[in-house]
Amino acid sequence: MEQPMKRKLTDDTEISSDCMKMRISDMTPLRITSDFSSSKRLVEVVKTPPKVWIIGSSYIRRAEDAAPKEFGANLGLNARVHWFGKGGLRWSGVIPRFYAELAQQSPPDVLVVHAGGNDLGLVSPMEHAANIQADLVHLHKAFPSMAIVFSAINERKAWRYGKPVKINADRKIVNRYISKTAGSFAGRVIEHHSLRHFENVFLPDGVHFNQRGNRIFLTKIRNDIREILQPAAPSNRS
Repeated sequence: MEQPMKRKLTDDTEISSDCMKMRISDMTPLRITSDFSSSKRLVEVVKTPPKVWIIGSSYIRRAEDAAPKEFGANLGLNARVHWFGKGGLRWSGVIPRFYAELAQQSPPDVLVVHAGGNDLGLVSPMEHAANIQADLVHLHKAFPSMAIVFSAINERKAWRYGKPVKINADRKIVNRYISKTAGSFAGRVIEHHSLRHFENVFLPDGVHFNQRGNRIFLTKIRNDIREILQPAAPSNRS
């Protein structure tokens, strides 16, 4: 039987190649310099900021435009935030978009998805919720170290495929189901209770957010990303 390769680290420390398997984004680059005065090798650790992907519909596309004005680059976080918003995106387009980006770069440390609202009225809410959960479970199994965040489908004043009262009821069913099953993909759900249609957060179309609405929407997403990233912050212990 072929034995796993081992790499010699010191005279009495070895590490198996099996223990060296990790995602590219989990690796910490090292910059090695020489201290000629003391003839010692110095290793300077260069920490790479965590990577965050935000995938979604036109709400994400518009949020990307508004984000620099509200928080600056990368939502004001010590992270690399990448936005992938597409107007009219339905849930069936989320996974293909994820893998299209994955073909060009390493996976993110945090994935935020805000999509699914454009499917309401075309499919039953329970079937829709089950499809969302199944896809998020798939991503979790494929990338277990990636934190997954489902940004709940927000309320609107107008919907394309049904009357607001009926579609908003379906929306609540989907959000409730994903909230209850978030443990199946080891994720979390961002609720948007502050974005109510009676709080003057929409443009005249009754769908997209005005400046105030975008600020509320972005602040909630930013705060949840920050909470996820904080536990991973390096300690100050010597």
